[in-house]
Amino acid sequence: MRRPSETTAPSNPRAKCVPVTTGSPRFHSLDVDAFRVTDAWFPPGLRLEPHVHERAILGIMLEGGFDDVFPARTFDCHAGTVFTEPRGDRHANRVFRTGARVVVIQPDPDRPDQVGPAAGVFERAQCFGHGRISMAARALRRELRATDGAALLARQALVYEVLAAAQRATVGLDGEGCAPSWLKRAREVVHDRFREGLRIEDVAREADRHPAHVARVFRRHHGMTIGQCVRTLRLDWATGELIGSSKSLAVIAAEAGFADQSHFTRSFRRHTGFTPAEYRRLRSGAHRG
Repeated sequence: MRRPSETTAPSNPRAKCVPVTTGSPRFHSLDVDAFRVTDAWFPPGLRLEPHVHERAILGIMLEGGFDDVFPARTFDCHAGTVFTEPRGDRHANRVFRTGARVVVIQPDPDRPDQVGPAAGVFERAQCFGHGRISMAARALRRELRATDGAALLARQALVYEVLAAAQRATVGLDGEGCAPSWLKRAREVVHDRFREGLRIEDVAREADRHPAHVARVFRRHHGMTIGQCVRTLRLDWATGELIGSSKSLAVIAAEAGFADQSHFTRSFRRHTGFTPAEYRRLRSGAHRG
């Protein structure tokens, strides 16, 4: 079987070879042992034409999402999912109108021995939900900017935790790689009704499961509680409205389900680093340019 981490050239030399940060205006990368770890944000609506990467990719989508478009299949990489892109495999990306925040781990192709048993994770394109990996990736994102004496050790531990969990999920050893069928229905309810006053009981009723069980399994597979998911979806929806409509901030806040504009502004700043007004101004300026 081909081991992408050991190949010496992309499998499709006609496709442009680009870094994983292509199209990202805000990113931070560090080398951790034989792995390059990147925290990147991609703007709403960005389209990356077919390309390849010099290094294989294990990505964890923390916010928003994008389509990962391969010749034979397209993956819907939404928040809470883990995805892989083998080295040299041609693909394109279509960022959702919500933007995308992703943590990426890439092995050094010249040091395949460091990947060990996890090499199989990088051999084929895939996308699956995994709460434990998502939570570890959020911690890893924080540690990328830590400067204390334990930061390097913390980063190493989290990288290997993610790889071990991904390897187990890929071969079906931990049971998290495949979500129960009812969880899909629960996720659909959350995505369809996130602007309403949705309660856990409403989701559980649609999934025909006890609320406590729904809450526990949802968090395990998606790396966030239902409440956190609803909040993220509301902010993502509001981001799209800021770009694609001329509605006032107060109207967008109300339609997204926030208590008031100040709550919306505080949450939006935590989510994107900008106030809604700043974000709209920046995006308008980019479109004019």
